[in-house]
Amino acid sequence: MSDPRLKGRVIWILMTARPQNLSPDIRRPGRVGNLIIPVLDPTGDDRTAFIQWVLEDCLETLPEIGSEEWRRINEATLGYSAAQFDALRDELAAELEFLGEGEHGPIRLNTDQVIDIIEEQISADIETARRVQELYALINCTRKSLLPDGEKLVKAQVLKLKEEWAREIHLLQLAT
Repeated sequence: MSDPRLKGRVIWILMTARPQNLSPDIRRPGRVGNLIIPVLDPTGDDRTAFIQWVLEDCLETLPEIGSEEWRRINEATLGYSAAQFDALRDELAAELEFLGEGEHGPIRLNTDQVIDIIEEQISADIETARRVQELYALINCTRKSLLPDGEKLVKAQVLKLKEEWAREIHLLQLAT
């Protein structure tokens, strides 16, 4: 990596869920690159589409958005991390494998069965740690356009947000 002939020809991609544990020297622009991208949990329509993708292979029919079943699925998965959704997919796949094949092909689950599996899972108490990780990802982001609603912000607003995020980190860390 130190060969000057390779400058500009080598791309490093570093990824961590714990940006707060990285040295400030690593996080500063120019050290390992000029682009630090926060990877945040999906929200709104993106979250809905993500949950639909998680469930599409196991459900007989996806519930209509706005239905009582969809509200229950959405509520039961609030706060889920990507790892929790991955564990859910594994759990659903195991249930389908257990059920086996029907006379017309693979058996699919109904919405109540899926909700029962989701509600059976209990999340670890990591909500505060995940919020701290998210805040550090936002604070270290190097492009305002990559921040939530960043295209609508001016630099002064971004700096104010960074101050608010830093205060929230401090308060969360004091509480733990």
